Amino acid sequence: MRKTKYDRPKIETEVLARVAAGESLSAVCRTDGFPAEATVRKWAVEEAEFGARYARAREARGERYGERVGEIAEAVLAGDHDPDRARVAIDALKWASARMASKSWGDKMRLEHAGPDGGPLVLQLSKAFAGAAAPVAAAPAPSAPPGTVTP
Repeated sequence: MRKTKYDRPKIETEVLARVAAGESLSAVCRTDGFPAEATVRKWAVEEAEFGARYARAREARGERYGERVGEIAEAVLAGDHDPDRARVAIDALKWASARMASKSWGDKMRLEHAGPDGGPLVLQLSKAFAGAAAPVAAAPAPSAPPGTVTP
């Protein structure tokens, strides 16, 4: 296997900038003088710092795709784009942005409960509730042998 020398810091910076601007990694790696896509993916897996930077670039690309949805919609309203073709592009961009930048564009809602100042929740049982739980805890165990189905 042939080892190729790259100006690694320069290549990494260019790859990340272009991915963040909206290009796919495969398109970036087709550029003359750039490593193969598999090489860059290997860097991302094997080197945590580069992997984290690549993940942020992908998220930025997702943000860019989400912004493009509005730009395309505005162009349709201005009469510059065919609505049917725009719908296809918008659907694809929404799908991709929901996966790359799920915090901003994803469909999943996340609900978190927190105590005062974002701290942990403190649960307090009232006497009425605590007393109601006691008989359940003291209930006798079922008398049927294990594996027996009872009506």
